[in-house]
Amino acid sequence: MAKRFIDTGIFDDAWYMDLSKEGKILWLYFITKCDHAGILNLNIKLCKVQTGISDILTVIKELGNRITTVNELLFFVPKFVQYQYPGFPDCKFKAAESAIEILKKYNLIIDGKLTVTQELPNSYGIGIGNSIGNCNGKSKEEEKREINIEFEVFWNLYDKKVGDKDKIIKKWTALSDTAREAIIKYIPDYIKSKPDKQYRKDPSTFLNNKSWNDEIIQATFKTKKNHEISEKNHDYVESQTF
Repeated sequence: MAKRFIDTGIFDDAWYMDLSKEGKILWLYFITKCDHAGILNLNIKLCKVQTGISDILTVIKELGNRITTVNELLFFVPKFVQYQYPGFPDCKFKAAESAIEILKKYNLIIDGKLTVTQELPNSYGIGIGNSIGNCNGKSKEEEKREINIEFEVFWNLYDKKVGDKDKIIKKWTALSDTAREAIIKYIPDYIKSKPDKQYRKDPSTFLNNKSWNDEIIQATFKTKKNHEISEKNHDYVESQTF
């Protein structure tokens, strides 16, 4: 069984703490299941069984540019090699030499340098953790601009502007296009069922719990017929009073 280093301070790391429960599990899955070069050929079905995560691809988006898509279901974790082999790729570890050859095969190392350019936050671990987010050459900011429904559409439609907006934006950006469309379709009926916004879930809770999949239960009121029966009963009681 392969062994690798892991930072015991990971649960205190700001980036890691901001992840959803599924995001935390999947990140641990990637850094423990990838090979010694940080490459993981992801078996979606097996990953679902082993992690209990139903929508793997959506959660991968939450990890942002910590995960680089090589092709289809082949992924690279740049920070993994930076942490396992200090100074990578300019280091003398035997395992690092083998990792370099693997990364060359996928054009992730050319002329002795990683072919990734955008810096990741240097949180836990060592090295700069460079990545471009995926292999299409687009920056993270460019990908954000390409989402099908902008965050402000959700923010204004939901109309309960509470919580850490920056964190909620991250959650919104990490959703799939299909999920965002479902949310926008769901919200008007949800608002009708909760006209008083104080009784609506906070936006962060709504997104974390995937509440757009919940059944909407309309408030019940006394019908006119029940009201008439109640009045008749009252009149009867009065007529029996001496």
